[in-house]
Amino acid sequence: MKAAIYCRVSTEDQEREGTSLGSQLRACLKRAEELAFETGEGHIFQEVWSGLTLERPKLTNLRDRARQGEISAVIVYSTDRLSRDPVHLLLLADEFEKKGVALIFVTEPLDNTLEGQLLGFVRGWASKVEAVKIRERTMRGRKSRAQMGKLPTGGVNLYGYDYDHTVGKRKVNEYEAGIVRMMFNWLVEERVSCNEICRRLVALGIPAPKGGIHWGRTTVGRILRNPTYYGKTYANKVFCTEPNKGSTENRRYKKTRREPRPREDWIELPDATPPIISEELFNYAQRQLQANRVMAPRAQKHRYLLRGLIWCKWCGRRYHGEPEHGYRYYRCSGRNKVLSPIPCRNQRIKAGYLEELVWGKVKEMLVKPELVIAELERMKESHTEAQHLEEEVRLNRERLEALGDAKTRVIRLYTYLPGRDIDETVKEVRRLQAEQDKIKEKITGLEKCIEEAKQLELNEAGIKYFCELARQNIENFTFDEKRLALEALQTKVCIDGRSITIEGLIPVLDSEKLAQQS
Repeated sequence: MKAAIYCRVSTEDQEREGTSLGSQLRACLKRAEELAFETGEGHIFQEVWSGLTLERPKLTNLRDRARQGEISAVIVYSTDRLSRDPVHLLLLADEFEKKGVALIFVTEPLDNTLEGQLLGFVRGWASKVEAVKIRERTMRGRKSRAQMGKLPTGGVNLYGYDYDHTVGKRKVNEYEAGIVRMMFNWLVEERVSCNEICRRLVALGIPAPKGGIHWGRTTVGRILRNPTYYGKTYANKVFCTEPNKGSTENRRYKKTRREPRPREDWIELPDATPPIISEELFNYAQRQLQANRVMAPRAQKHRYLLRGLIWCKWCGRRYHGEPEHGYRYYRCSGRNKVLSPIPCRNQRIKAGYLEELVWGKVKEMLVKPELVIAELERMKESHTEAQHLEEEVRLNRERLEALGDAKTRVIRLYTYLPGRDIDETVKEVRRLQAEQDKIKEKITGLEKCIEEAKQLELNEAGIKYFCELARQNIENFTFDEKRLALEALQTKVCIDGRSITIEGLIPVLDSEKLAQQS
């Protein structure tokens, strides 16, 4: 006769620390051997699942085997391993009995008399009460921990922070915090979309929170909307329930939908999370996210051809598109006091006028591709081969490191020889520091040349493509084709209040009409 063995634990912690699946299996195999039952690999069912539900994958498989008459008995370590609900326990016992399958428990025999069924019911009822108590104690412990100002479930998964187990609070991860600040600044200063933020993060090769380099729009949006980043942390904000739609079959956790609790039930955790950004910047970011939804290509009435391509010569920040009273404008983001303690006073400019001016100049160059190609070749000649530049960067970095060591030696020498002249020491340290600064500036310039050289190689095919396309059909260019052409030509528009300069793979244009047209 063949017997099936069923083993279950509720959590992985119970598997590691309590009644493990392995110990249950050994006891069940021993009982099967004592009763002369055959057991094979296909008749052993083990799972980590709650005992308060009958919707368990392995248990469902076992019941199917019993219905098909493949087994003569089911051996379980104890009644609460089969089910913690007394009604479910009796239902399973009745189901197996009707199919002629014996239900055998290692620690507590179950007979089919009324007294035996009553005893089984009482045991199951006690087991269910204990399960409810465990849940209640867990929730009470989490709430008590929150009231002490500690994170009830840790904080290890919040990007930008590490979790300090000794105090139950978060601490800033400086590298990730820098990425978070950069994302907020992109959103507020440049008014870019979540999709654009994702694209930039991937282009920079920044690892995503869950590994890999792919950043999703949902991940970025969740970070940008989380008030924890300005130091506000709450516990007991949501409760879990089963989803309204979708099957929960074969899911260990049934309550996958999160519903908000009433605001008065929230527990604030002061100082549980140090701020990465200011509350003012966070609030401005929320307004910008709302504006982005309104200004999304699928919803907006106005599109800005030069978005992200305009720079302010006064403060160095980008201009962004902004509608007002039905008109489109480009406006310096430095005028926002959240981004700059002294708001930039550079003037705004009508979008239609600026776009017509810039595109007219670009179109003039595109229909004369020989000018663009000549400029491209000139820039390529002005850049030394990237491999040579990279070697020069390496040598300069070695020199920079040597100067740092020399500066350290000077300081240590003064420390060990108190009689040395402090003025001479300071003079020497300053000389070494000045030399370091020069080398750092040189390295920055070299790295910029390397990047430009590589970018030229990448863009050359695209530039030639748009020149050829322009010859044939430039008057019918769509918005997207114009935008791609501007990017391929590395167009950069600079505004200094009175004049405009257009840079890139086209000759420079100065215009004095800006003040009258803005």
